[in-house]
Amino acid sequence: MATRYSQARNEDRPWNASRCRHARSRPGLPREVALVPLVWVHVWRIVGGTILAPGAVDAGVPTDFRVMVGLGDLATAVLALLALIALRACSSGALALVWLFVVVGLLDTLNAIVQSMRVSVFNYPLGVNWVIVAIYYVPALLVSSCLIFVQLLGSARGGRSAVTGRRVERM
Repeated sequence: MATRYSQARNEDRPWNASRCRHARSRPGLPREVALVPLVWVHVWRIVGGTILAPGAVDAGVPTDFRVMVGLGDLATAVLALLALIALRACSSGALALVWLFVVVGLLDTLNAIVQSMRVSVFNYPLGVNWVIVAIYYVPALLVSSCLIFVQLLGSARGGRSAVTGRRVERM
């Protein structure tokens, strides 16, 4: 027998799919719920803004490169946070915000990779930013961006769901 407290708690959970008017009535996770952890990965791009701090990287790293990378990461982090808030609030514009942030973020990431090769930024001491760039975070950004595209495109086309593998009809 469920208590009144546990019933109220289950209904008030922000991830409760029944609260979203645009949640699908199919088995498995709705697209909006599946996107939340993938968007969280991009909210932490704010860490990329540390490249703007004096002394974070070698003084030989070109200033225009540091500004481009730092501001691009900060802008993408803000867009990701707005998309996350919209997803959690079940806003009707949530998916549009996810599209906006993932396109801007992917373009920023690809541009940063190309520009870092162009200016040979890896020849300079990068401090903790080396760990961010080469080992953990940039690969995680690329993988999560691809998974976000799979979620956005997979359900929109009416094909198989990226989450459950079941057939999904168009809404």
